[in-house]
Amino acid sequence: MTVTAADVTVEPVDGDYVLLFSSSQPYVISAYTVELEYDLSTPIFKVNSVEPFEVFSKYDNEIGLVRISAFAMTPHVQSTRVPLARIQAEAGFSPKVSIEILDDFNRNPIPFVGSEPLVDESTIPVYESPSEDSVVPQPTIPVEKRVAWELPVSETIYLPTPSTTPVQQAEGEELATETPDASQNNLSDEVIEINNEQIMTTGTSEIPVSQTPLSFVPAIFGIVIGILIMRVRV
Repeated sequence: MTVTAADVTVEPVDGDYVLLFSSSQPYVISAYTVELEYDLSTPIFKVNSVEPFEVFSKYDNEIGLVRISAFAMTPHVQSTRVPLARIQAEAGFSPKVSIEILDDFNRNPIPFVGSEPLVDESTIPVYESPSEDSVVPQPTIPVEKRVAWELPVSETIYLPTPSTTPVQQAEGEELATETPDASQNNLSDEVIEINNEQIMTTGTSEIPVSQTPLSFVPAIFGIVIGILIMRVRV
């Protein structure tokens, strides 16, 4: 499929100048915007609409520039040559046309000279969505294994109990029983004589008890002192 770029030019018709769309392929124009640069010696007097377009224009003869925009209210007959506007200008009007917008009636851009080259739609691969029967691989999500939390079990230690097996008594034999020694549990009162003094011990306490008269040593010492005093007086 060959795509041919369209073009917009200005041609003299009946004393006026017609803004004309031309292409090797027929189109229905819905909207356009163009800009014309012209010589100051050929000023513009007026820009008129042509069917079926509503035309809006603004021109400045001091700088030699006019901007024309239009849209179609109803579609026109599909054609390779479509009049877009009628311009009243000085004889010799020959502007340079720059196309900004050029759409068909489906609001699709029409390729024109100077625009970016279009890609042949027949060469564009068509995306096919997967059918219902096709299996689409799904990502594998690891399953989280959850373990129930349990209270720790305390261990009970059992100590061996002493044997309570009764002692069998032989026939005709008396069972010997041990009687605790009274001297081991209850300390008997004892009297110990040390240096002519008797000490009575009762249990664990020891209380010295004097059983003899006062010692004779102090008496002798007193007699000796008395004799010495008498000798000194004599």
